[in-house]
Amino acid sequence: FRVSNLLTISGTLTVPSSKYVSTAATGNLTINVGGELAGAGNFYRYLTDASSHFTNSGTISITTFYLSMTTGATTAPLTATTYGGNLLIYQNGVAGTVTGIIGPVASTLSVAGSMYVPASNGGVGYTAIADNTVNNIPVTVASSFSVGYSAGNSYGQFKAGNATYDINGNVTIYASDASGASTLDATGTSSWTIAGNWTNNDVFTAGTSTIAFDGNSTANQTITTNAQAFNNLTINNTQATFDQAIISGALDVNGTLTITDGNLKLDTNNPTVNIAGNVSVGASGTWTKGTGAVTFDGITAATYTDS
Repeated sequence: FRVSNLLTISGTLTVPSSKYVSTAATGNLTINVGGELAGAGNFYRYLTDASSHFTNSGTISITTFYLSMTTGATTAPLTATTYGGNLLIYQNGVAGTVTGIIGPVASTLSVAGSMYVPASNGGVGYTAIADNTVNNIPVTVASSFSVGYSAGNSYGQFKAGNATYDINGNVTIYASDASGASTLDATGTSSWTIAGNWTNNDVFTAGTSTIAFDGNSTANQTITTNAQAFNNLTINNTQATFDQAIISGALDVNGTLTITDGNLKLDTNNPTVNIAGNVSVGASGTWTKGTGAVTFDGITAATYTDS
């Protein structure tokens, strides 16, 4: 069902599996202390320019929460709070591009499931943009983080700003068709810690960001680069068994390469390697070379330190 005006939750609102509840773009959503939005269903928070951030003083444990940008949403408020399931930031069948601003200022965004930034399913040429360059909200995701849509004909873009990101699963940038692009834009000084795989099938803009891979207890990490550069790249994997970062695709590091712990494994796919900055290999770190050429291509002197 859809709520056309105000929705206030002081008890528990449970949405069953295969069901949904939505709020109109002009209606306010308030979850009071002791209130809970729960269940195995879906909740849609529709958004336009005229919308405001909703207030969450309670608990969101519903399986999937949609922040759904609609017509005119060029500065829609994408509310940063704690989501106990999956979070989808997407545009709801609007031709062209719509943008949402993550906020409000001084908040945090925590997702207990996966976080997705796609456009509407089947919306050919539609683009959803989630912008974190305004408020630089810290983001923690317990599972995967993805940009774009697997069908490739609708696009997602995420602007990282100068915030910190802790992703405890995979990061995926889906491939797109010739009409648009799915992009992870790290043009600022954002800092990322990633426990799973990195799969870039479209566009990654490194800016002056730092991407650190810290591993997990179930599998080695695979870094699929799509031949696009990182700025600062760090391997800091303390796992006893699954401590490898396997590179697939040419590896280009425009800043520093730091291997604090774990194994940067180049001999599986034998990529070419270009490094512009310093290289530091710690006492617990290893670099397993492949047959691909390694080129130090910086314009200033760089140091190689192997402890």
